[in-house]
Amino acid sequence: MLLPLELRNLELDHTNINIPGLERLAGMRNLETLGLWGCAIDDSAIPTLKKFPSLKRVRVSKGTFSAAGVKELMPIKVGAS
Repeated sequence: MLLPLELRNLELDHTNINIPGLERLAGMRNLETLGLWGCAIDDSAIPTLKKFPSLKRVRVSKGTFSAAGVKELMPIKVGAS
């Protein structure tokens, strides 16, 4: 799959993205912000999210990650609405 490797912001809000889908995107070396609001993503996605080399912010629905999960993702900022 060809990826837009220079992309810095990707909004996948309200999509059916899953962990295998995130795995395919982890090669996006410049991605800084990833929007996952309204997606069925939880703590099990944390190891995959940590593979994004430049990721600084993840936008998710409130309650998506546990407090322990948010702490594990630090220093990535997790914003919930």
